[in-house]
Amino acid sequence: MMAPVTHLAYSDESQHYVGQFRELGLVSLLASLAKPLVMQLSEALRDTGACEFKGYKSG
Repeated sequence: MMAPVTHLAYSDESQHYVGQFRELGLVSLLASLAKPLVMQLSEALRDTGACEFKGYKSG
């Protein structure tokens, strides 16, 4: 039996093939907070006119 998923982590890299310094960002959170957080972030991005938020797919 598998244990329930309690935490999620999302990461993204930037410029990982270019230059001396590479960037990696990581966000981790309780799984139960993912959907409400994505809803808040999506609303904030919509309000600022940003065109993209990656990392979460519902379903």
